[in-house]
This record gives sequence, C-alpha cells and structure tokens, in this order.
Amino acid sequence: MDIMSDEQPQPNLQSLTSLVDEGLFSVFKILDAIGLGAATKRGTWQVATSLLKQAFKLAFGFRVQGMENIPATGPAIICTRSSAGAYPIVACVAVAESRADRILHQVFDIEFFKITGIRSLLHEIDAIEVNDAKILPPSLDILATFLQENELVGMTLAHERRSGDEKEVVDDTDLIDLAIKASVPIVPVQIPNVDEVLDVKTGRISLNQKITVTICEPYTKHLEGVPASDCMDELQALINLIE
Repeated sequence: MDIMSDEQPQPNLQSLTSLVDEGLFSVFKILDAIGLGAATKRGTWQVATSLLKQAFKLAFGFRVQGMENIPATGPAIICTRSSAGAYPIVACVAVAESRADRILHQVFDIEFFKITGIRSLLHEIDAIEVNDAKILPPSLDILATFLQENELVGMTLAHERRSGDEKEVVDDTDLIDLAIKASVPIVPVQIPNVDEVLDVKTGRISLNQKITVTICEPYTKHLEGVPASDCMDELQALINLIE
C-alpha cells in the first residue's frame, strides 16, 4: 500500500482569500484590544473611500452636488434608494467627498459581506448587514447608538428579498421610526443610473456613463408631526426625482 498516493487538497483562490479575510479580522481585533481601534477604523475609512473616489473620478467623472448638506457635526441619517447594488458604496464615497473627517456607518445588503476580502473591511468601519430585506433588532440598536454618539448613519428606503431569480422590494419602515426616536434629520441622496453604471452582481461596468450624486437639503417633516407613511412617500418622490 502506497501511503503517498493520497492526493493532498490543493489551495484555491477562494481558500486563500478566506485566509486573508480572517487575517484582517484578527489584526483589527488586536489593534482594537491595544487601544488603536478608533484610529485604525478612521484610517481604514479614509484610505478605502479615497481610493474609491479616485477610481470613480477616473472611470465615471464622479462628482457630488450639494456637499454642504452633509452636516459638519451632529447626527443624521443619510438616505439612499436601496441597500443593494452599488448604492451603499457610492453613498460612502459621496459622504467622504463632502466631509472627509466624518465616517458613514452604512447599511449594506448581505451580499457584500459574502465577498471574501471585503467582509472584514465592512465590519471594521461598522457597516450594518441587511439580511433577507431586514435589519435585525440588535443592528437597529447599534444604529441608534451611533446617532446618540453624533455619528452619521446610512440607511435606505428599500431592501431586496431574493429567492432564486425572483426579487421582491421591501420598504424600510425602520428608517422613519429611528429618525423620529433619535430626533435627527434625514438627508436624501439622489444617485441616478447607478445600476446601469455599476452592476455589482455581474461585475459589469459601463465606462461611457457618468456618476453625479446630488445631496438634498435635510428632510425634517417627520419631526414636525407628518405621518410616517407620508414621509416615506415624499422621500421616495424626492430620491427618485432624477432616477
């Protein structure tokens, strides 16, 4: 019997990148334990968004209008159309372009957390997972804590629930509830044609189109007693105005 005949499993790209992802997670944990977590988090955010911003400008002529509408201080909810596709990423870059010293704790579709090598980075900048079109109660508590600490939180009007090739869009009613409870403004962000420019799922990129983000004035009608359903309708109309 030849004991050397058993074939050893060969490493593949997925296993290697998984090791990298686990390594990053371990490094971030160690830095946090020795008191360097906050500095590492801010540095990770600044480097990642800076690289993405330069790539977007080169590829899509990326620009941001209404940058003054991102608060320089204090809490706010930055609101985009969807947590799926490239919307969350573009929102992060737009905030970084507007206020380089502020971090956006953005809600991301769970698909981003499945991409090996990105998972640890998202956790490091306190991104929030959306799973099956839901933000779980513990994550909602985390978002509320960020607002109490005068941070920026990125939420969306709708999430996607997928079953095979079927897709269902579910409104995020937690958005208005959280904004009312925390007494914070909602800053709507318009990102036209982003799905046509960047298709995250297929990796398709259209280089013959431009990305222009418009940051609207802070929305506060939910703080003035307007019913939540009316606020959702108004935000939908505002964000979809040029999309």
